[in-house]
Amino acid sequence: MINIYSMLQRAKDIVLLLPLILFGLYIRLVGILYGNFGFTFDQGRDMLEAYSITQGKLTLIGPTTGLAGVYHGPLWYYILAFFSFLGRGDTKFVLSLVAFLFLIVELFLFWTIKKYYGLFSGIVFFGFVSLSPLFVGLNSQLWSPSMTILSMMVATIALIEIAHGKKLYWVLLGLGLGANIQFEAAGGMFLLVSVSLALIIINPPKAKLSDYFKGFFAFFITLIP
Repeated sequence: MINIYSMLQRAKDIVLLLPLILFGLYIRLVGILYGNFGFTFDQGRDMLEAYSITQGKLTLIGPTTGLAGVYHGPLWYYILAFFSFLGRGDTKFVLSLVAFLFLIVELFLFWTIKKYYGLFSGIVFFGFVSLSPLFVGLNSQLWSPSMTILSMMVATIALIEIAHGKKLYWVLLGLGLGANIQFEAAGGMFLLVSVSLALIIINPPKAKLSDYFKGFFAFFITLIP
C-alpha cells in the first residue's frame, strides 16, 4: 500500500531543498555542458569499453589499478555503458546522468539523516554536498574513483538504518561496500575496515549472526568478477 503521507512529506522536503538542488545542479552542469571537464586517456578508454559493452562484448575486468596486472571491478564500465546507451555515446550526457545519480543518492541520505537526527542535520548535510567545491569537482569528472563517494553514501544509509535495528539494510551495506572496492580498491578497503570497526562499536540492536552473513554474502557477490 502506498503511503500517501510519506510521499507528500518527501515532496515537501524537495520543495524545501529546491534552491540547493537547483544551484548545486547548475554549478555542476554548466561546466559539463560547456565541455570543461577532463577527457584524457583514462576517460577515452572507459568510454570505449562502455561502447563495447553496448555492442554485446561483456567484460569482467574493470579499469587498471596502480599495480601491473591488477584491475578494478567492471561495475564502472557497466554504469557508463547504460548511460552511454541512453545518451548515444555523448560524454556530456553521460556525465550529466552521473551528476543526477549523485543527487538521487544524496536525497535518500538526506531523508535518512532527517528521520533519525532531525531536519537541521539533514539540511546541513545536503547543503555541504551541494555546495562543497570538492563534491562539485568529483561530480564533474568522468573518473571511476570519484564514484566511491556515491557508494560511501549508500553504505552510510545502510549503516545508519542498521544502527537503528533495521535488518533489511544488511544486504545494502554489503553491496555498497563491494561497489566501493570495485570503484577504487585502496579506498574501498579503508571503508571496509572503518565500517567493520563501526559495527563493533555500535553493536547493532537485534542483529543476529545471520544478518552478518547476509551482508557478507552481498559483499562477496560484488567480488565475483
